[in-house]
Amino acid sequence: MAVRKTRTALIFALILSLINGCGSAAGERGGDASGASPVQPSVRVLRIEQEGQLIYEGDLDALDGELRFTGSAGEYVAEARDGKVRMLSAQCPDKLCMKQGWAEHVYEPIICLPQQVVISVTEEKTGPLIAFSDQRFLLDTIISITVYSAGEAEAGAALDGAFAEFERVHRLATRYGNEQGAGESEVEKINAAAGQAAVTVSEDISLMLSKALSYTEDSEDTFRVGIGPLVDLWGIGSGGVEAPATAEIEAVLPLLVTEKISFDPGASSVMLMEPSMSLDLGGIAKGYATDLAADVLRERGIKHALINAGGNVYALGSKPDGAPWRVGIRDPRREGEIIGVVEAADEAVVSSGDYERYFEADGVRYHHIFDPRTGYPAGAARQSTIIAPRSLDADILSTVTFILGWEKSEVLLEKYGFSGVYVDAQGVVSVCGDDGSVSLLGD
Repeated sequence: MAVRKTRTALIFALILSLINGCGSAAGERGGDASGASPVQPSVRVLRIEQEGQLIYEGDLDALDGELRFTGSAGEYVAEARDGKVRMLSAQCPDKLCMKQGWAEHVYEPIICLPQQVVISVTEEKTGPLIAFSDQRFLLDTIISITVYSAGEAEAGAALDGAFAEFERVHRLATRYGNEQGAGESEVEKINAAAGQAAVTVSEDISLMLSKALSYTEDSEDTFRVGIGPLVDLWGIGSGGVEAPATAEIEAVLPLLVTEKISFDPGASSVMLMEPSMSLDLGGIAKGYATDLAADVLRERGIKHALINAGGNVYALGSKPDGAPWRVGIRDPRREGEIIGVVEAADEAVVSSGDYERYFEADGVRYHHIFDPRTGYPAGAARQSTIIAPRSLDADILSTVTFILGWEKSEVLLEKYGFSGVYVDAQGVVSVCGDDGSVSLLGD
C-alpha cells in the first residue's frame, strides 16, 4: 500500500548528490584523487574454462545466486553465494555430472568426457579507485558520467565508449538536426516521409518503438511517440510563451493517434500514415541511451559509476566502499534544497516534473508534459519518480504515471514491480513499492 503524506510546496526533482570530480564544462574530463575509495588490495576473479577456453569470468564477490553458461558440451549451472562457488551440474552429450562442495580459491576440475570444465578463483591485485568524470550536451540535455577506475587510460576509454552510445542515439533519434554534420536522423527521415512512404530503420529505433508501443494498453495510450505535432504547436522550451488556441489544439489531436503509425518490427519499417504527423522519441531516447551506456561501462570493467542524463540517473553497482549511491531529491521551487534521497545500486531513478520546461501565464504553469488525449499539459501531478532496473522502463513510466494520476499509477507500478515517488497537483506525496531505499527528510 502507498504511504501518503501531505506537504505544501514539495515538488520533487532528481539531482546528483555528492559526486566528486565533475568537469566544470562540457567535454572536460578530470580525475579526483580526493574522491578515491580506500585501497582495494585485491579482487577475486571467478573463471570457468572448458578445454582451455574461457567460457565465464566475473567478480566472485559481486555474484550471488545461480550462474548459467554454455560451453561446447552444453549448458552448465553453478551457484555463487557469500563469496564462494560450487558447480551444480554440467550437462554433457551423454551424461549429467554432479560435483558438490563450495570453493573459495581453486576448485577441483570436473571431468565430463571428452570435455573438461575447470573452475578457478584467483586473487588479483588492484590499485585505489579514483573518480573520473565528463560532461557533454546531447539529446537536448547535459549528460554527466562519473566512473571509478584505478587508471586514467581505462577510465577514459570507458567514458568515451559510454558517451559514444549517447552520441549514436542522438544522431538516430533527434528531430532537430545534427550539429555533428551527420545528415538527417532516422526520425527526421520518417517525419519527412509522413503520408508518403515507409522508412527502413535501425535496430535501435525499432527497439525503442517496440518498447514504447508495448506500454500502450497499460498506459491508456498516454505515452505516444507520435506527439511531435503537439510539441511543435506549444513550443515550450523553444520560445513558446503562450497557450495555443483551442481550435489549433483540436486540429492536431487526430495526428497523434497511435494506430496511424504503421510499424513492422520484423521488417524494421515505419510509416506515418498522414502528412503532418511527426515522430518524437524525446520521452524514451535518454532512457534507452542510458542503458546502453551502462552496458558499455560494464563491458569495459567498470564496477562503480553514476550516469545522469538530465534527470535520468543510473547507478551502476554500488559506491566503491560498498554503500549504495545516494540520489538526491530536491524541491525545485526552492533551488538547492534537498528534501530526501533514494539509495540505489544497479538501477535507474528517473523523474518527470512540471519544473523542467515551462512558462507561466495568468497564474497558470504550462509545462512540457502533455496529455495527448486532451492536447494540454497534464494536470494530475507536479512530479513522478520511478525506480526500476532499466532506465528505458523508468523513462516511459515516469511520463505515464505523471499523466495518469496516483491511483492508476500505483496499480501500474505494483504490476511491474517497480517503486515510485509521486507528488500530486496539491503537493501530496505518495510512495509505492518502497523497500526502504527512499528517505524523505523529516520522516
